[in-house]
Amino acid sequence: MKKQKLFSGNLDISNYFEGLYYKQVTKDGKKTISIICGISTATENPHAFIQVIENIYNKSYYITFKLEEFDFNDEYIKIDNNYFYNDKVILNINKQGLKLKGKLTFNDLTPLKASLYSPTIMGPFSYKKMECNHGIVSLHHNINGYLIYNHHKINFDDGTGYIEKDYGTSFPKDYIWLSSTNCSNPNSSFFFSVAHIPFLKMAFKGFICVLLYKGEQLVFSSYYLGRCKTKIIDDKIYIEIKQGKYKLKVASYYNSDSVLYAPMKGQMSKQIKESLNANIEIELYKKDKLIIKDTFSNGGLEIV
Repeated sequence: MKKQKLFSGNLDISNYFEGLYYKQVTKDGKKTISIICGISTATENPHAFIQVIENIYNKSYYITFKLEEFDFNDEYIKIDNNYFYNDKVILNINKQGLKLKGKLTFNDLTPLKASLYSPTIMGPFSYKKMECNHGIVSLHHNINGYLIYNHHKINFDDGTGYIEKDYGTSFPKDYIWLSSTNCSNPNSSFFFSVAHIPFLKMAFKGFICVLLYKGEQLVFSSYYLGRCKTKIIDDKIYIEIKQGKYKLKVASYYNSDSVLYAPMKGQMSKQIKESLNANIEIELYKKDKLIIKDTFSNGGLEIV
């Protein structure tokens, strides 16, 4: 079975990108900081990077490093004096207008359940070379520690976190991405993405969705013969998924967003916007009977 690695590529691949996304939400749900570490081996400007997006002042940062400052092994990714593991991050950034220092440890990580058919969230496409590969490291975990962000100490003790990754050559030309770890029930999480996916000489709209609720995982996807409809009205998005005996209705809206940089042919040149304040309302039906109704908060949302 194919195993999801912390770092999936290597520095010898041309026009390649890889990014590992860590999201942290404080216990009271008021403060969120997401951190992305990664590389771009684009011919014009190869470099390592750390992106930071937060909902405190709705600011974002793209901090660049020489590719030589990037290192990795089976346990961690290192960029300058910053370390990224499955179960912790150690930050020591003081450049390009950002000071971010501290250590966060992650407990009770929740990896996606795997099988031979679906070793990662990409399902059978995990075995193929794709324009953009997606992976989920932890659907939900607890956090301890703090960060000092531009002289302000932010306590993440008993907060919640989420880790995912992307790697390949380019982000999809259009997609919707939603993610949250905060709702009324502990150990719950929601993830959804629908995107334009080039495959062989064709292209199709494919979707993946995971509902982790009270510790139980439900996966919906095109490769499980699920059907998905989306509709966007102003700043609200509506999603309806049907798969087997289940029907999942989702409504999400947001108020603010910040700029992130995304890859195009390995070069981090595409600007996208991500909200960290999305609310996500879900209704899950089993044979037309409502079995779950809840609202996730502090959600990440990207619409491209």
